[in-house]
Amino acid sequence: MEPIVVTALVSIVASVFGLIGAVIGSRIAAAAADRAAKAAERRHFRELGLQFALVNFQTCMEIAKNEAARHHVTVEVPPLKAFVIQGIRIMETVGDGSLTQAEMIRRISESEDFAKGISRAAQKK
Repeated sequence: MEPIVVTALVSIVASVFGLIGAVIGSRIAAAAADRAAKAAERRHFRELGLQFALVNFQTCMEIAKNEAARHHVTVEVPPLKAFVIQGIRIMETVGDGSLTQAEMIRRISESEDFAKGISRAAQKK
């Protein structure tokens, strides 16, 4: 073989391998970016769940204070952690785009049942 032909073949092979490497590298980078975006989205929904829990807890505390003042009785309020668990569960359900409407309703209903159970337990204390 002529040296020019060998040089051309080496250049072609190097270019093909370079292109394959670029494709593989770009796919790995895209997968890493997608994974990071999903993690950020999950973190965002958890933060929303915490905000939701705090607002619910504060509202419940205000209602309990008003009822206690009006009726001169102690009104038990579920612990903050119950509101946090419920808020995070609801936001995880809402944030899961793969769920059907029926599955989403079922999960939110389970979360509401959980909250009611905690409320009953707090009232028995």
